[in-house]
Amino acid sequence: MPVQDSVTLAFVGDINVAGDVDRDLDRRGPDWFWGDVQPLLQSADAVIANLETPITRSTRKWPWPKAYKFRARPETLSILQAANVRLVNLANNHMVDHDRQGVIDTLEHLDAAGIAHVGAGADADGAERTAVIDVAGLRVGAYGLTDNVWEYAAKPGRPGTNFMWIRSTPARVDRLRAAAASLAASQVDLRVISAHWGPNMRLHPIRRFQRFAADALAAGFDMLHGHSAHVVQRVDRIDGRPVLYDCGNFLDDYWPFPFRRTLWSFIFFLDLKQGRPTALRLMPVKLFSNYVRLATGELADRICALMVKRCQRGNVAMERTGAGLRVDLEPVPS
Repeated sequence: MPVQDSVTLAFVGDINVAGDVDRDLDRRGPDWFWGDVQPLLQSADAVIANLETPITRSTRKWPWPKAYKFRARPETLSILQAANVRLVNLANNHMVDHDRQGVIDTLEHLDAAGIAHVGAGADADGAERTAVIDVAGLRVGAYGLTDNVWEYAAKPGRPGTNFMWIRSTPARVDRLRAAAASLAASQVDLRVISAHWGPNMRLHPIRRFQRFAADALAAGFDMLHGHSAHVVQRVDRIDGRPVLYDCGNFLDDYWPFPFRRTLWSFIFFLDLKQGRPTALRLMPVKLFSNYVRLATGELADRICALMVKRCQRGNVAMERTGAGLRVDLEPVPS
């Protein structure tokens, strides 16, 4: 299939369909959770997200103490389908909340729903495996990892997540190169690394994470899709390739956190022409108890202004547009 001249991918942060989201599905229907955000998500050729919820009917929980243990019914995947979610990262600190069976069930239900996944598997090899989707003729490949909850790591013969310490060591770089090479062997046009990493509520990526992002791009990836902090961090550009250090929350039933803008977020649209990234567009959104809506007016201005301020620590110039923000990824003519 030939690649369309113009392709747009949408990246979002954490999606958690447990709790009130799951409970409201039967009454509300899958479209309700997205409201006026849904047409934007559907206008993209594909949406890529972090799925924070095991999809399982199993009631067996991870036996060790943990503050929050999530799960959702298989029916909640209709919410992802309504938002055009085509690929999810599963490497995170909740994927094994309902023990190893919850991981196996999640993989099976995602496969049945036609949603590709990375970052978790039936064993260590499966958790390390990459995934490829066809998006308007563009082959998009992904690799997922997390540095959260090492106890959830997959082992030989044991389901779990693709765990990796965020360190720029030769062994870590070799793993990144191997994953990028696997995607290159699959003739992928765009290689995405999706990382659920770092501590919660941190407003800026620490240098170790910045170095790791640079290592990932040097290893052969074309962009980094980060999440986990529950707040949006800055956007960077390395050799024309975008780094989304943290996309923040996107759909959940969490309470607001004091002194942090956990309910402000963005849809990150990556525009490509003839398979090459040309621009990153940020559309501001506001999260509510168990749904998300577009931010407009003064609120949109405030959300955009906060991102512009955070990006002052990086190396990108944000352009304010009528709909949000824009970052040019094309090389500047010399």
